[in-house]
Amino acid sequence: MNKSKFAIFIISLFFSVSSSIYSQKLSDLLKEDFNKREQLLIQNEVRKKLGSRANQKDVHNLITELLPWAMMEGQDSKTFARTIVLFTRNLDAGIDLNESEELIPLLSNYTGSDDDFVFLSKFYQEANLAQLPIEIRDSYIRKSRNNKLDGFTTWIGGRILIFGLNEKVNYQKLFHRIVITLPNNVYRNSESKNRQIFSDIMRDFNEKNRISNTTILLNQIKSLERKSGISLTLALTKKDRNLENNFTEIGKMDFILRPKIELSPEDLGIEVESTVVETETKPESINNNLPTSWRFLIKQNLNQVVKGWLGTKYVYGGGSKVGTDCSGFTIGVLTDPLISVPRSELPRSARHQALVGTEITRSNIREGDLVFFSASKNQTKITHVGLAVGGGQFSHASSSRGVVIQGLSERWWLDRFVTSRRIFSKVEK
Repeated sequence: MNKSKFAIFIISLFFSVSSSIYSQKLSDLLKEDFNKREQLLIQNEVRKKLGSRANQKDVHNLITELLPWAMMEGQDSKTFARTIVLFTRNLDAGIDLNESEELIPLLSNYTGSDDDFVFLSKFYQEANLAQLPIEIRDSYIRKSRNNKLDGFTTWIGGRILIFGLNEKVNYQKLFHRIVITLPNNVYRNSESKNRQIFSDIMRDFNEKNRISNTTILLNQIKSLERKSGISLTLALTKKDRNLENNFTEIGKMDFILRPKIELSPEDLGIEVESTVVETETKPESINNNLPTSWRFLIKQNLNQVVKGWLGTKYVYGGGSKVGTDCSGFTIGVLTDPLISVPRSELPRSARHQALVGTEITRSNIREGDLVFFSASKNQTKITHVGLAVGGGQFSHASSSRGVVIQGLSERWWLDRFVTSRRIFSKVEK
């Protein structure tokens, strides 16, 4: 055997052994949660997309951390395989899972490119550094998807949102200006056109800051234009330390000094008027069984309102029967006229809803209690909320199945339960 043939043989043997080891390890990771057919599909898809990268320890660690998310979100094998691929790309772009994992519910119906997802994750990473309010972050993602902005343009607009935290501006106007003014793809515009757009959006900023921020955004477009795949992830790992430090400083800023950050219920995905119309029930159908105080919950009313939401599809950042996320669902049910919790009592995000009312133990959960879970490696991080409906069951908005009812004692919900909060002082039949 000549040297060249021997070299080819050795390389082939290496990849054969490597692939065999990889398959066995991945199968071990997946065997508790996916059947053999699903395991094979995941293995083949991940191997096809990642090649030898799939054999590395950090990818296997990532898969272990993603499994709780897959189970809680009800991901099928195809969606989970893509989740592995996308978050591996994030790792290669310098974005840790804990900086972008709250995007996972988006993946059940995600149709964007892999590059787009990396940019959405980059926005999350920077939003976390700057402590951009969760409800602003998620509402912006929903609006940008509705407007069909590509991932890069969404990231650019997100940076303007972050820059705005450092300015004395009307934040709601800034939010609207961004989602209305940004084109679908800033790459398609000339530099002069983009300069005009950015300057117009930031017209209420301090002049020096507006000029500086515009320059930063234009330079970013130049540096990443036409980059994709590996070249894109490599470019994103070359962080601008000055800008990163600036975001961190914004995050540390005294919240009293920040602009007053408010969005309307509609901006937050809570369609108050349509929710009232859609869920309102004729009094005679419930024997005029209306609550005398919102602190008193009538079980029959809760069951009736929840039943009206069952089957509503999942929409990231949504909060109506057209489509809802988990915290939008709890707000929609609890603010229904038959239950009448004031909208002001309920924060928009699951993480903040976990601070309302009184904490109770899992064994004492009753109808109307909010129940919270975490799919994150950081078990103190609330990632999901549902509403107890009695009989050991709860209703929630699943990203894969929409609004459903499940048992609190089911394996993944039992293992990932964090806390429960009580907002009703009394429950009546």
